[in-house]
Amino acid sequence: MLFFLSLSASGQKNNFVFRHLSVSDGLSQSSVITIAQDQMGFVWFGTRDGLNRYDGHNFSVYKHDNADSNSISSNDIIEIVAGAGGDLWIGTFRGLNRYDYSRNKFISFLNDAKDSTSLSDNAVWSVCSTKSGTVWVGTASGLNRYDQKRIVLSGFIMIRQTKTVFLIIIYWIF
Repeated sequence: MLFFLSLSASGQKNNFVFRHLSVSDGLSQSSVITIAQDQMGFVWFGTRDGLNRYDGHNFSVYKHDNADSNSISSNDIIEIVAGAGGDLWIGTFRGLNRYDYSRNKFISFLNDAKDSTSLSDNAVWSVCSTKSGTVWVGTASGLNRYDQKRIVLSGFIMIRQTKTVFLIIIYWIF
């Protein structure tokens, strides 16, 4: 019993050091909207001017490039979620993105009015990933569920009251 108590007491001696990161350190903008840490330890910062990956020493900044279809779909980052299985999901004002670590590129999911399996709206306000791998995406026009097996999005819930759209964001504990 004393052994466990001494372990517990020594475990409380952690000293945390906080460092203020700014544009002078390489951050693309000083206004950070969202932050997430992935399974590899990278810390991701979403700003109104790009997605920033911090490795503990340096920033890598990802921005939309009209000439590159594998770039992130927008510089205006709203949500970052480190999902089950190591996926990184990024919600922007112009679609949902999944970061492909092995190729250092983005796969974008956008609204297509002619495709019922596309994202319900390009303004992505919320992303939630469950432990089972399901990804829920809240947009300005409804809630979408990502089908990992078919690699398609399917409209799931849309609630409207007059001209206002309500988003339902559900977080599960599995």
